[in-house]
Amino acid sequence: MTRGFVIGGVGGSGTRAVCALLHSISPFHQLRDRNKANDTLGATLLFKRPSILDPHTDMGFDECWSMLRGRMEGTLHLRRSDLVKILSLATEKRLHHSRRWMLMRAARFCFHESSPASADSRWLVKEPNLQIFAESILAGDPDVRMAIVMRNGLDMAFSRNRQQAATWGEIDGDVRPSDMLRHWCLSHERLLEVRDAYPDRLIFIQLERACDPPDELIEPLGRFLETDDEDSIAAAIREHIRENPSRNRHLDEDMSVLGADLIERAHAIVSKIT
Repeated sequence: MTRGFVIGGVGGSGTRAVCALLHSISPFHQLRDRNKANDTLGATLLFKRPSILDPHTDMGFDECWSMLRGRMEGTLHLRRSDLVKILSLATEKRLHHSRRWMLMRAARFCFHESSPASADSRWLVKEPNLQIFAESILAGDPDVRMAIVMRNGLDMAFSRNRQQAATWGEIDGDVRPSDMLRHWCLSHERLLEVRDAYPDRLIFIQLERACDPPDELIEPLGRFLETDDEDSIAAAIREHIRENPSRNRHLDEDMSVLGADLIERAHAIVSKIT
């Protein structure tokens, strides 16, 4: 049975609701340091930074993933040099987090985290930015599955949650709706390629479809979580997935600011996922 599960997606897509959904279907170990959205803040510390992509960094993906997985499974043993590297992450300038906030995350990740109840406990990490690393996670760790939460890209273009696009989009100045949609398109085009490579280990969860009668989601979600308890899955969907008041908000916006090419790309992506 698969040990590790990761929830990612473009920020504002509904990862909080899906985290609650998965928890109600199957028990998971999560780290103690989380925010109100249930983000795993140790993962935010390690991964939400463009510097991780620098080939010369001391804290690249492989080292960070090894640390996170070790912490999730209760097997992490940090050396003095590891502590120095983790604490150094808190001194990096981040767009949306103060150094004080990052130092708190580093201290909790290193010294004050919880351990799983047993050596074979299943664990869950929720950090939307981990969608950036989906291919690396699945290619390097065959005992992990990933849920990508998605909403209509045209609605997401007008979302106020623009942190992820600002962090990874190499955007000068304010993030515009067209920047948001471009980030959404690039992310999901890449994630479609990852799903094609790992069809049994990556699932797209479209919240708009889950808000409708959930029958189409029950069977693939059961396969993903390795359970055949369809009644529990259906009950969990009804309990945790609600109609989003921002659904179809793009209909009240000036769509011309997005450009016809981006809109066409977004429609093509949805047609490949559904």
